[in-house]
Amino acid sequence: MSRKTHPTRINVDVSESTKSFILAYKDKHRCVTQAEAIDQIVKELEDQDTKELVADQIAQATANYVIEGLKRQYLDPLRIRTGYADKQTKVLIQMMNHLMVKGDFDDPNIITTDVHSSTALKVSEEKIQKEIEHFKQRKNTREATREGRQETSD
Repeated sequence: MSRKTHPTRINVDVSESTKSFILAYKDKHRCVTQAEAIDQIVKELEDQDTKELVADQIAQATANYVIEGLKRQYLDPLRIRTGYADKQTKVLIQMMNHLMVKGDFDDPNIITTDVHSSTALKVSEEKIQKEIEHFKQRKNTREATREGRQETSD
């Protein structure tokens, strides 16, 4: 027997198809007895389960590695930038509230931007739009430079 243990006798009833499978396996793998064939089948199943477990662990480790790489490269800077913008917005809200209260502008009949936009707001919006366009242009230039380097290294 191939399992290097003392054999244990069991009496089992199996279907004809199972018996045919065991006999075919025995002939194909040159087993001396049906018991040896069954032992080898069990060993193959155990090995297969172990390989699947290892494959799952490798897949999980790879997924974690990729996720960490994406976090460092894309998600963390995005969170930082978003947090910075959110922080700045909150600061502005607090300052505007102070100006409204101290400047005695706290009127229930406010004029919203859909009714009228101040010149200061329009100028500020234009400045921000220009900054966004500038950042996009810088990003596109960096990407083009990077792609140019990759083409020359290929």
